[in-house]
Amino acid sequence: MTQLLLPRQIEHAEVGIPSFALDPGLVLYLPLYELDGASFISKDHYGHLCTATGALWRPNGRYFDGVNDRIVIANAFSEISVSQPFTIILWVKIDAGADGTIFANSLGANDRVSIWIKPASNNFLGLCAWDGFVGLGKGQELFTDSTYFYHLACLGAGDHTYTCFVDAVPATNSRYPGTAANVGARLGEDTQGLNDFEGYIGEGWIYNYQLPFGELQHHFSATKWRYK
Repeated sequence: MTQLLLPRQIEHAEVGIPSFALDPGLVLYLPLYELDGASFISKDHYGHLCTATGALWRPNGRYFDGVNDRIVIANAFSEISVSQPFTIILWVKIDAGADGTIFANSLGANDRVSIWIKPASNNFLGLCAWDGFVGLGKGQELFTDSTYFYHLACLGAGDHTYTCFVDAVPATNSRYPGTAANVGARLGEDTQGLNDFEGYIGEGWIYNYQLPFGELQHHFSATKWRYK
């Protein structure tokens, strides 16, 4: 049977795996289940330097302890902005009762995008996109299974509208207040070094375009074999 390929990717004939690096729209790819060490280079066309503090490697990804673990990416991504299209996709396993920031990118006080989990009492997946000082949270999904990896996707349309998906299912919408943030990009906490995440991040993609819903479903179907 012909292998399904992810959006805008081709296949390495010699090994039969998707090639992410050849998609110029893919600005970050981190297969954390295979990237060991305190520093490593992202596996995309750009080769971003990433530095891990804690966030120890394990066979299914990097584990963040919810205290001070983080992965800092050398530069903030200009492609992730409140005023242009983007797609962020992460495979994540959330420890029972955990909350915190899974990914954050800040270009300045009024232009920040972050993906976070609110306290366990809410079980709320949020996309915060700071536009002035307004944070926009998306989605009320229960993350009650701490043994389960979730495919989290956040899409920006470039017109200050955003959508979150869990396992390729759209989440509901609501609004939350936001605040200013430092410049930078990191996994496991926000760019101010706060709101640490507890759990696993197995794999992550950032695109400088908004995936159509059909392609997002395809992405989930083509990558879930590792996590389901």
